[in-house]
Amino acid sequence: LIAGPGWNGTTPADVKQVYHSPTRFVWVNGQMQANGPDDYDVVNALQKQYKLTPLSAWGQPYTPPAEAPVAAGVDTKTPPTVQVQKMDAGAFFGRLARLMKDTPPAPADAPMVAKLKALGIAPGNNFDLAKLDPHTAKGLQRAMDGFALLQKGVKMLKTENGWIVIPKDFANYGTDYMTRAGIALIGLGGIQPVDITYPTAFNDGENKPLDAANRYLLHFDKGQEPPVNAFWSVTMYNPESFFVANSLNRYALSNWMPFKRNADGSLDLYIQKDSPGKDKETNWLPAPAGGFNVTMRMYWPSDKAPSIIDGSWKPPALKKAS
Repeated sequence: LIAGPGWNGTTPADVKQVYHSPTRFVWVNGQMQANGPDDYDVVNALQKQYKLTPLSAWGQPYTPPAEAPVAAGVDTKTPPTVQVQKMDAGAFFGRLARLMKDTPPAPADAPMVAKLKALGIAPGNNFDLAKLDPHTAKGLQRAMDGFALLQKGVKMLKTENGWIVIPKDFANYGTDYMTRAGIALIGLGGIQPVDITYPTAFNDGENKPLDAANRYLLHFDKGQEPPVNAFWSVTMYNPESFFVANSLNRYALSNWMPFKRNADGSLDLYIQKDSPGKDKETNWLPAPAGGFNVTMRMYWPSDKAPSIIDGSWKPPALKKAS
């Protein structure tokens, strides 16, 4: 049972677990591991058993609506991040005030809530920028430049071998508002590192931007592949963080794939625009023309040394191939 923050109803006898969301709105992301095409039929059959039922209809026949209606006037074509960045201070902080009513700030946010309230930005308030003194209004409008700073700041996070390292408090930020906002901008829905960690590389091991004018090699010594209990993968994205169409229709490499390993048991992955040769295509992750970035996902990291979680295992650098 997924319940809102203020729900105090009766839990049905056959419900095994109640999750009290801290907010009114939730996002449920169900993930299942498929070790290649042979697993797809089984996984798809299990996915078809997923059902989301209103509590009011629990225990009764229920047919979900064919589609969820969208309120009139809602822009469903422009990406939400773009819509937010186009807002002026009045629209942005007005939206914040309205959202804080349905999404109560955490107790730890009390000092920040008090500061906002002093500016007229309070949960449920109809914020009016025009009612503020000109100096304060100008300051809030200048704060809208923060989006550019956040995008720049994400690329300035701590790196290891060119990979942006996921902080230990990822998805549990407390009052670290800068990190919290930055991840909301580029990685909404981030999961805690004990479940998955996903370093991203915008640069190679020499700290130079990844560019398909070059060919890159990701090399794992024997026994030094990501230490995970589930699986790991390496995914290709273009500068806008979208998948890239390619001749293999391949968007990621994963450890379930039938890689060709070197004679000493080590593993080379080829990250480049053009084929490395038919004999190496099993290990090829196609890149788009121009710039790109690569994300390594490691599901259910092992807590045994060397460990991803404590940083004793580090992703190897992407090196230019000779």
